[in-house]
Amino acid sequence: MNSKKSNRFSLEVRERAIRMVQEHRGEYPSRWACIESIAPKIGCVAQTLHEAVKQQEVDAGVRSGLGTDEREHIKALERENKDLRPASSWPAHRGLAGEPLHAHRLRAGCAGAGPLRVPAAPV
Repeated sequence: MNSKKSNRFSLEVRERAIRMVQEHRGEYPSRWACIESIAPKIGCVAQTLHEAVKQQEVDAGVRSGLGTDEREHIKALERENKDLRPASSWPAHRGLAGEPLHAHRLRAGCAGAGPLRVPAAPV
């Protein structure tokens, strides 16, 4: 199964739903009540629409936080970092990948790393 979420709603539908929340906010006792009323009309859950409304407020400068452009820039930098990171991470580079914990001590002959001694079962 793909771990990435798909964006089911087009940009136009999302923008229209956000606009509806802003226009009809005064008709409801709270913003959440307004969102709960509008969300089923576009076929999403209220939390999804709520997140979209909050993100639009951040993008408009009404609410503090990372805007859409900043988020996209950070994601691009993280992808670039991942691509530039060496393929051999520390355990693989040191030859420890896939070995049990403290196996490197057994190879090095460290004190206290001798073979496990299991008491003999009574006969």
